[in-house]
Amino acid sequence: MTQAQKKQHQEDTIKLLDGAIVLYKRGDLQRKASWQCRLELGGGKRTRKSLKTSNQAVAERLAMDLYTQLKGRVAADLPITSTSFNDFWDTRWLPYVEKNLSQHRYKLHKGAGELYIKPYFANCFLDAINVNKAESYVDWRRDRGTKRPSKKTLTIELGLIRQALDRAARWSLIKPIPKIKMHALASDPNRERRYGFTAEEWLKLAEHMEGWQFEGQHDLHRRQRQIVRCLIWFYYLTGMRPREVQLCKWDHISWTPSNLAKIQIQKQTKTGERLSVSQPNLKPFLNELKKLRSAESDTAEGRKWLFKRGWDPSHTIRNLFKECGLLKGPDEQNRTAYSLRHTYITDRLVNGVAPVDIARNCGTSVVQIQRHYDHVLPDDRIPELTQNRAWDAATIINALRFANSGPAATMSEEEWEKLVLDALAKQDAEKMGA
Repeated sequence: MTQAQKKQHQEDTIKLLDGAIVLYKRGDLQRKASWQCRLELGGGKRTRKSLKTSNQAVAERLAMDLYTQLKGRVAADLPITSTSFNDFWDTRWLPYVEKNLSQHRYKLHKGAGELYIKPYFANCFLDAINVNKAESYVDWRRDRGTKRPSKKTLTIELGLIRQALDRAARWSLIKPIPKIKMHALASDPNRERRYGFTAEEWLKLAEHMEGWQFEGQHDLHRRQRQIVRCLIWFYYLTGMRPREVQLCKWDHISWTPSNLAKIQIQKQTKTGERLSVSQPNLKPFLNELKKLRSAESDTAEGRKWLFKRGWDPSHTIRNLFKECGLLKGPDEQNRTAYSLRHTYITDRLVNGVAPVDIARNCGTSVVQIQRHYDHVLPDDRIPELTQNRAWDAATIINALRFANSGPAATMSEEEWEKLVLDALAKQDAEKMGA
C-alpha cells in the first residue's frame, strides 16, 4: 500500500500510550467517518474496532476503556473476543465429544444441549457464566414444561454443563470456575414413579406382536420386526438396560442346567460389571434371534453381538406401543424400551422377590427400588401381607359367637372385634418372640 493509499485509508491519526492505541478515521468511506482504533495488547495480540462516534474526546475515552478491558483478558490468557455459549457448544464442544468420548455420550450431550442446555444459557457470552448461573439451571429446568425431571436427570444434565465448562477453562476460553453443585433435597420431591406394563397390558402387547411381526411391507421389514419382538422379550425377561443390551455379545451368555441365561454385563455400562440371571424361557427367543441375525448383512466381528451395531429400534418400538394403545403410561408420559425394565422390576416385586435380590440382578440399589417402585405395594401384595391369616376378623367373630353362650353371647360387635384383634396381636407377638 502506497503512502497516498495509507493516507486515504487512515485520516486524522492519533496515538495514545506510546502507540499502543492508534485512533484514526477511514478516509475511503463516502459517509461521515467514525473513529476507529487499533490496539496493541502485547504478546503479539492486536485488534481493530470501530468506536461508532465521530467525537474525538468520546473516541479517546472509549478506546482507553476498551484497551484496559482487553489488556486484562490477555493477562488472564483469555481470547480477545468473547465467544457465545451456543457457538462454543456447537463448534468446539460437540466436535470434541464426538471425537474423544463414546457415541452414547455424544448423543446425550447433543440431545440435552438442543432441548435444554442451549435454551437455558440463551446465547450468553461464555466468559460471563459463573457458578451461580450454572447452578441456577436446576431451578430453571424444574419449571420448564409439564414433565418434572427426576433428581437423576438433573444430576446428569448438570454434569454435562460442568464437563463442558471445565473443558472451556482448559482451552483458556474462560477462567476456571469453582465446582458446580446441585443444591437439591436428599429425597427429591419431584421424582416420578417408574411405570411399566401391567399384566393385562403386557399380555396385550405380547399377543399383538405375534401377528405384527409378519405384517411388514417386504422381507427386510418383516425380519426387522421379528428382531424387535425378540429384543422386547429379551428386555422383559432380563430387566437389562438398553445400553447393557447393546453391548451384549453371544459369548457373554452361558446357561444354567435349568436353561436360565447367565449374562455378563460389561464394565462400559452405567453401573459396571455384574452377572445377571434371566427369567425362564429366554432361550427360544435367542435361538430365533440368532437365525434372524444370520440372514442380515454384517461383518464377522459384527455377528459377535446379539444386535447389529448402530441399530436404533426406538422408532419402531414407539410405533408398536402406539399401535397397541399402550404408548402412554398412567403418568401420561410416553413409554420407551426402558419401560420393559420397569415391568421386570415391578413383576419381581409383585411375585415376592426380595428387593435386595432384584437390586443385585438389575445393577441398582435397594434404595432406588424402594424409591421408584414402591407404588406396586401394598395393593399387589395383599395376599402376602395377610398370608398368616387363615380367616378374616368377621369369620372369627361369628365362629366364636357360635361356640360361646351365656354372657359372652351378649357382647357387642365392637367388643367382640376388640377381643379377636387382641388375641391375634398376642399370637403374633408370641410368634415373633419364638
